[in-house]
Amino acid sequence: VDNLQTYKIAWLRVDTQTILTIQNHIITKNNRMSITHAEKRAWILRIRDVKEADKGWYMCQINTDPMKSQVGYLDVVVPPDILDFPTSTDMVIREGANVTLKCA
Repeated sequence: VDNLQTYKIAWLRVDTQTILTIQNHIITKNNRMSITHAEKRAWILRIRDVKEADKGWYMCQINTDPMKSQVGYLDVVVPPDILDFPTSTDMVIREGANVTLKCA
């Protein structure tokens, strides 16, 4: 961001219309989110311990007239689970018979 002057930068969650931060102030009650402004031109939203519920569109906006904004999509990849059902792991089947093996 160049020439910010007195304008403010905010981070929002687009799908819920939730304001997350304004300048260096955290608005959301989600304590996993923080804002850093280490570089002069960059306002960085950080999310610790990312969860599947964090997936979605995020927007950085400046309150100019007209408003300036950038959006980005956060995709969260969740590994598959294998459910542990009580089942026999050993099967004895005659040749030519049918068997069904289940992975759940």
